[in-house]
Amino acid sequence: MMKHTIAIILLISSVALSLSLSARTRTTQSHLKAESAPMQMIPDTTAKSPTAGFSQYDISVKGYSKRASDRKETFFITNNTSHRISHVKLRFQYTSMQGEPLHTQEHSVEVNLKPGETRLVSVTSWDTQRLFYYHGGPRPRKEAMPFQVAYRLLGYDIPVGQ
Repeated sequence: MMKHTIAIILLISSVALSLSLSARTRTTQSHLKAESAPMQMIPDTTAKSPTAGFSQYDISVKGYSKRASDRKETFFITNNTSHRISHVKLRFQYTSMQGEPLHTQEHSVEVNLKPGETRLVSVTSWDTQRLFYYHGGPRPRKEAMPFQVAYRLLGYDIPVGQ
């Protein structure tokens, strides 16, 4: 009798478990796509450009993404030059929606890009407390502040012998 009772309890609990798993509420957002618009460039305020030897348009940065819960920032880098590049150095400037400065950070990104090639890269976020989200992404459920980001190309490497 005891074996039958245990078997019935196991059967009922496994049926209840399978029903609860199949009827769960989906909380993920599968329809989200990376923003393909290019990021804004930081304007050059000097009379003479310190970036002699390359153009700000040699590299494109687009599709930036950072949710309030993210520890990393992701974006696409495109090589607009006619040669392979192996390393990109960028300065990101983060501002509030009113244009007030929040933070400035330089990122060195190891890449291996052929001419015209694009790669998704990730860098550690400046927002260590996870209180901010990129205004072009989804609005978070928790209390967070939107921000804008602009970039400046500081340089890139061309591998020798490639």
